[in-house]
Amino acid sequence: MVMTTILAILFGLSLIYILLYRKQINDFVRQIRFHAEEDSNIEITAELKNRSIKKLQDELNALLETQKRQRLMYEKREEKINQMVTDISHDIRTPLTSISGYFQLLDMCETEEEKAHYEEIISQRLLTLQTMIDEFFTYTKAKQNNQSVVQELCDVRQILCETMFLFYDDLNANGLQVNLEIPEERMERCGNVEELNRIFMNIIKNILIHGCEEVHVRMKRINQQICVTFENKTQKALPQDLSEVFERFYKGDIARSGQDSTGLGLCIVKELVQKMGGSVCAFSRDAGWFGIEIRL
Repeated sequence: MVMTTILAILFGLSLIYILLYRKQINDFVRQIRFHAEEDSNIEITAELKNRSIKKLQDELNALLETQKRQRLMYEKREEKINQMVTDISHDIRTPLTSISGYFQLLDMCETEEEKAHYEEIISQRLLTLQTMIDEFFTYTKAKQNNQSVVQELCDVRQILCETMFLFYDDLNANGLQVNLEIPEERMERCGNVEELNRIFMNIIKNILIHGCEEVHVRMKRINQQICVTFENKTQKALPQDLSEVFERFYKGDIARSGQDSTGLGLCIVKELVQKMGGSVCAFSRDAGWFGIEIRL
């Protein structure tokens, strides 16, 4: 009789516990649905005080927190993409509007001299537009993990010298005195000639826009890495955090940088250098000087 009573009590307690467990699970389901529908920040709560239930509660709250962080990251990424599309649209629309205006002026020209003048301006604007589109294409290509890019043993010294020679007249025309400290021996590493050329070209273009008076270009080997530094005087205000110059669409002082720049030049440099397993940083040792160091 006593044994039957004990078994009945145990059965009753077990049944009560099962019902409490079931109620708690249903309550968890209700709270999760509420979170899904209302995007709430309220944590999952539990009425049943039990180690297993507490563990499940903690796991659910951790999962909700992870989903919240992922959602915020997605929203920020979407915001950046929308801003990027807006910036690209603005950058392309500006020269297009200018070209359209000059075509209207061209139609109203009365002399061949005026026509030649506006035709030259239109040609320059079209070249600017082509350069900008090329920058957008290069940036997109640099962001892709393209394994088909040809990697070969490259003489980085030769590529740097050829790129500097290509811009020699432009640097002189801008009144920039170039000082080179480049070794005579070959500086080889595995890479892609086109990408290395683009890296140096974009840095030199940045110097042409923002630099003045002097430019120092140095190359040396540090341990197993090839170190290339570009340092130039500048009258432009530098950002407090110099790493900002590698951000997409960073243009610094837009009023003095002009509207022809996409703000992608140094961003492309960073993407290509990192793609090759190297590193790049911006520095300023002295006031009025700005530099970029690449290690490959």
